[in-house]
Amino acid sequence: MSFFRLLTFFLISTISLANSAQETIQQPPRELDHFKEHQKYRHSNSTIKTLKQSFTIHGGETKEVSYEHDEYGFRKISSNDILKRKASIIFAGGSFTYGHGLNLEEIFSFKISKKFKDHQVLNFGLPGTSITEQIFLWEHFNFQKKVKTKRPILILTIFNDHLNRESLSSSYLRWAPAHRPVYTYKSGQWKLSHPLSEEDKYQRVQFFKKYKLDFLHDKLSSVFEIYNRRKEIENFASKINYLKSLFLEQFPEGKFFVTEMAPFMALKRNEDRSYLIDKLKYYNIVFWHNGTIEDSEKNKEHYQIPSDGHPNALLNEVYTDFLADKIKSLNLSSF
Repeated sequence: MSFFRLLTFFLISTISLANSAQETIQQPPRELDHFKEHQKYRHSNSTIKTLKQSFTIHGGETKEVSYEHDEYGFRKISSNDILKRKASIIFAGGSFTYGHGLNLEEIFSFKISKKFKDHQVLNFGLPGTSITEQIFLWEHFNFQKKVKTKRPILILTIFNDHLNRESLSSSYLRWAPAHRPVYTYKSGQWKLSHPLSEEDKYQRVQFFKKYKLDFLHDKLSSVFEIYNRRKEIENFASKINYLKSLFLEQFPEGKFFVTEMAPFMALKRNEDRSYLIDKLKYYNIVFWHNGTIEDSEKNKEHYQIPSDGHPNALLNEVYTDFLADKIKSLNLSSF
């Protein structure tokens, strides 16, 4: 599959808005700092400098959204990006962190940058991704020039779909980018193995999809996915721990946290969420609780972009307040 087709597939899959107009300005991808033979795994955002969209939301209202990316393909915050004495704040995650469907001033990372003006704030969120893509980035880029302080904090936002992506669930494989990296656990560590296109399960799902039988494959696969849930959660936590270790390799004095953007909880079932938190605790990873699963189901639609499902501007405002309280408790002035 050509690069152009991969890029088109990525944009359709991860920015699933009903567009009436779209304008893209390309940029040359930044060279990987390590293992340049692994260019085939690069995420598609890395070649997009500016993406402007006009789309129709609920009620026929038209909204204009503009995404500006830096040389890494990360969304620009456009503030506080100078040398500061206080700790840099890095937000990592998927489309929730990236700010899918929202303009810059609406996303929580930008709002945090306004509340913490003495800190550099960075948005490392990538739409349609999970822990694996973050691992690849931290393995292959040296962020010591990008991050302006030696003792940054990294806050990883996770939600239920991240586990589905890490476990290569059937529903995820229906739209997953073929160039996504796959890591396998060998000799006590996670190692880059091959692109997703070479994965048997991916090829099988694509075969069923070709003949419009993917819904049947989803139903059959869901039985085994539930049966293997505990093992999948253990691998999920292990990968998060590996990401933490890569972050600390570059910033030994940094701090690493995991949290959730309620009402989109880390995992949907209480027993699964508790098990994940226990596993993270085993790895000495601090998890910031953000409410309960029961409370999360109340007024959930109130916090979603209509006809899309991603967090809206209101939820980003609420999440900003939650994060601000947590960050203040860290006493970063002496960090």
